[in-house]
Amino acid sequence: MIADDFACAHRSFRRGHKVVLLVNPGDEDAHLSRLRCEGFDTESAQVSGQLELRRNIDAYLRERRFDQNWMVTEFEGLAGGNAPGGFLFSRIVCQMDWAGDVRPKVTDLIAFDARIIDRLDQYDHTGLLNARIEPEVRR
Repeated sequence: MIADDFACAHRSFRRGHKVVLLVNPGDEDAHLSRLRCEGFDTESAQVSGQLELRRNIDAYLRERRFDQNWMVTEFEGLAGGNAPGGFLFSRIVCQMDWAGDVRPKVTDLIAFDARIIDRLDQYDHTGLLNARIEPEVRR
């Protein structure tokens, strides 16, 4: 995860928000270690639902393909605030390295991004989700 991504997760964690990290396969332990070095109790945070750590390819790919319709639903679930504790705000930090390996259509990624932004506006005004969605997608 690049420094800016970690800083975003770090700030959200300190504020008591839910943090979802979608990281490259094999990087999970390094991210947890880094958070622990910063003083975060990652085990308690995972149990309470404040911290969710997933492999990016498991989140973004279905049968090794990017499906923007499925992914919009997946993002809503990740940020939905359904974890115990009712977190007001959810931050999703994503590593997008998988896109270089799978090579989804650029138009599909742009359409997905636009749909997430559209959902942000919808949820902020109608309160359909318990949490705000703010994806931090780095390309």
